[in-house]
Amino acid sequence: MESGRLAGWLKQEGEAVQAGEMLFSVEGDKAVQEVEALDSGILRILPGGPGPDQDVPVGTLLAYICEPGETPPFEVPPRRPPPTLKRLSKREPAGRN
Repeated sequence: MESGRLAGWLKQEGEAVQAGEMLFSVEGDKAVQEVEALDSGILRILPGGPGPDQDVPVGTLLAYICEPGETPPFEVPPRRPPPTLKRLSKREPAGRN
């Protein structure tokens, strides 16, 4: 198997996990397999990483398991406010400059 489809996360970002607990599931050509935590700690999913239903090459880093209070080895992007919509006046036709 060279890649699989990330079927979904079974644990959430920032959730405490124990060694042996299932973290996520991957769908291959013939089966769906759950992947377990190899250590205990806090799950830190990489921001911008693959999401559910995306193909992931085998060996791709998806997350870290950190000690409580430990800073993950990546920057968490700041939360952005939702985009605002520009209101057009009745005199200003859409799509014209």
